[in-house]
Amino acid sequence: MDWRPILKKVDAFFAPIYAILPFTHYGLVMRLVRGHGETILDVGCADGAFMEFIIKNSKENKIPTGVDIFEPYLKKAKTRKIYKRLVKKDIKNLDESIGRFDIVLCSQVIEHLTRREGLKLIANLENIAKRRIIFIIPVGGLPQDPYDGNPYQKHLSAWYPRDFKEKGYKVWGQGARILYGYGNRVRKLGPISYIFSLVSFIFWPMLALKPEWAIYMFCWKDN
Repeated sequence: MDWRPILKKVDAFFAPIYAILPFTHYGLVMRLVRGHGETILDVGCADGAFMEFIIKNSKENKIPTGVDIFEPYLKKAKTRKIYKRLVKKDIKNLDESIGRFDIVLCSQVIEHLTRREGLKLIANLENIAKRRIIFIIPVGGLPQDPYDGNPYQKHLSAWYPRDFKEKGYKVWGQGARILYGYGNRVRKLGPISYIFSLVSFIFWPMLALKPEWAIYMFCWKDN
């Protein structure tokens, strides 16, 4: 059984709590976007659920623009009524013609590109970001096949903390790899996977120093 639709609803219900917990996936992104301007470019915005969380739980005024290539996702994102603008575009060709933004957020996206395409995207997004650029990426290989009828959901590359540290990014780890392994445990175990999230709090100080031991990494750099 694919638990993701159910877990998305659970996450939406507990969103206000996640937003104030400093070591959760959601708490970390809220910390990174806070105080760095109003305009946000949401690269690979998908259905807009993650950005909706940010907007609804931020005490600051945030003005997001979303970009994605998959039309059904853009239609869902539009119904959330949080984006100033939604653009259908292949992010491999994203450049400054879309404009410049205070914050550029690229969450769970670059692993869907080849290494060559990903390196090009990093360089392009650094030119688009006026104040801060943020990547949220699985650490190493995290297998994923297409779903939602979207062929772009397949993972094509693996990334590691050193890839971003060498480019001047700060990197934090989130979620202990020893708990989550290399498969999609959330999809397989459903609600039981929340136990991993609770136990991960114990590992937070270690993952801040050793992000390569995490399941996800948060990489950011200020311009």
